[in-house]
Amino acid sequence: MNKNMLSITELPFSRFIGIKYCKEVELQDTLILEQWRISKGTIVKIFQSINFGYCILPEKCKDERGFIIPKRIFQY
Repeated sequence: MNKNMLSITELPFSRFIGIKYCKEVELQDTLILEQWRISKGTIVKIFQSINFGYCILPEKCKDERGFIIPKRIFQY
């Protein structure tokens, strides 16, 4: 992965667990989720559960190639 690309594991998740600790984050670099590339500057929501970290994309979010991403919730 290039230096200016992020993976879901590099997002600044809260150390607290639960959806009430959900926060909005503006991407400082391109985020790679599965085969999708989410552009720098996109605002995503992130939170943690006991076993997973979640990243929620905005509605009708497009990747860098212009395709609408059909899946909004990603976990690792």
